[in-house]
Amino acid sequence: MPTQTDTDLLKIARGVQLVRSGAGKAVRLRAGVSQAAVSARIGVTPAAVSLWECGERTPRGEHAARYFDVISLLRDEVGA
Repeated sequence: MPTQTDTDLLKIARGVQLVRSGAGKAVRLRAGVSQAAVSARIGVTPAAVSLWECGERTPRGEHAARYFDVISLLRDEVGA
């Protein structure tokens, strides 16, 4: 079974924090990117991203890390 590196664990934690704080949604909205576009990059349904961003669910594992990656790219693009 593969183990997660410290970098992976940090991305997971930061992805969860972006969701819980609402910062990820704010960046996504400033960038003008839909939940469907974000979900396609992460490999989940748009409904999953919606549930994360409204606080009903929390991404875990690789999905949290991918959310962090996508939001980080959007943040860089919008200069937030």
